[in-house]
Amino acid sequence: WYHSGMSLASQIPVFNLFGETGAFPDVVHCERIRDRARLHDWEIAPHRHPAMAQVLYMEQGAARARLDGREIPLHDGIFLFVPAQVVHGFAFRQGAEGLVLSFPLTLVSGLAGASAGLGARLSRAFAARADARAAALMRQIADAFAGHGTFRAPLLAGLAQALLAVVAE
Repeated sequence: WYHSGMSLASQIPVFNLFGETGAFPDVVHCERIRDRARLHDWEIAPHRHPAMAQVLYMEQGAARARLDGREIPLHDGIFLFVPAQVVHGFAFRQGAEGLVLSFPLTLVSGLAGASAGLGARLSRAFAARADARAAALMRQIADAFAGHGTFRAPLLAGLAQALLAVVAE
């Protein structure tokens, strides 16, 4: 790479949301796995996000996640937390169902600043089975995201912070 002036890091695409370079679109972002994965033949190429973290929740189906070179299998009921700057990509089994929740770094760092332990936990990627609290919070975020209530933004921010604390726990 010396002669070309390029490095491996410069070849990894950087997005706000996968395939998008515009400003982060909302207080948080919520979409179904199928909405974006189907457009890319169920394969999301390696990329990273400079200013947001994500929780991917596999409701049903399967996928292989690749995070900074290691592979993590995902299946029914498993969530994956991906902090900012971690290179990640996915190979979904066709028809996979679930949610991709994206949180701007300002929201994550505000919560992480409240507790050193929480900040440390949210600084690295991890996967686990979603308990009833986490699954309920993710559904509430999806419902609030689709809504248009007067206090939608603070509701989404509060639910997002609650979810991040629960998944970190």
